[in-house]
Amino acid sequence: MANRKPPVLVSACLLGEPVRYDGGHKRHAWLVERLLPEITMVAVCPEVGIGLGVPRPPIQLVESETGVRARGVEDPGLDVTDTLNAYGRQQAHDWLCGAILKSRSPSCGLGTTPLFDADGHETGLGSGLFAASLQAALPGLPCIDEAGLDDPEQRERWLEAVRARHRRLAEPGWIRLTSAPDLVRLQPMRDALALAGIPFQIRNEYLGGALGELPAQEIWPEIWVSVADHDRARAALEQFDRTAAVPEEEWTCPNCGETNGPAFEVCWRCGAPRPA
Repeated sequence: MANRKPPVLVSACLLGEPVRYDGGHKRHAWLVERLLPEITMVAVCPEVGIGLGVPRPPIQLVESETGVRARGVEDPGLDVTDTLNAYGRQQAHDWLCGAILKSRSPSCGLGTTPLFDADGHETGLGSGLFAASLQAALPGLPCIDEAGLDDPEQRERWLEAVRARHRRLAEPGWIRLTSAPDLVRLQPMRDALALAGIPFQIRNEYLGGALGELPAQEIWPEIWVSVADHDRARAALEQFDRTAAVPEEEWTCPNCGETNGPAFEVCWRCGAPRPA
């Protein structure tokens, strides 16, 4: 997908769309009046996207033995955890340059969503399930909520990260393959590509000094390959993963579900660290 303006995923309620559980909206004036002309807007309401109506019974995040679940406030039997997670992965398009999400939402919140126990007592804060799945599938995607847009410094850092991602994606002929927190953990993937004779580029190699100015995953070292070599490169990583001679078991990435061989300390697909 080619865009002259950066494509940004936006919670539809912030655009003034009446898609909230109660049929209302949370229109953000600066977003609608100032930012929209500068971006290619991709409007999403995850709860509507998974088939819940407007209005609809409200949901909340509940901590359970199987992890955080999205359940009905009035009807705990309503559980949309898996569908929200799947919808986040479905909307994680490689061409996205950023996301603006609704704070405190059980689907879209960025570390601001209330968590509850089984008895309905608030226990802390977490991220909405759609937001968490989106970020796991697209490590480094610059994300912000409407409260962040109200802070000029935070807003400007986010805009610069969006523009930087757009510039990288706009470079013809090359596509991001994978990333890792540091060059050491990226090395096995570089070796696999080199053994397969696949040309690649390392980007963000010297951006460690920008930590604090940009989101952490936005400055991770990345491997880029030509579009023509992308499928072959993925196959090379998968083959290396299967044949690495390390007497340990393979492991499953908790973020994206990819199976990784024992040689990998980070997921080759999304860059998430190996669980301890």
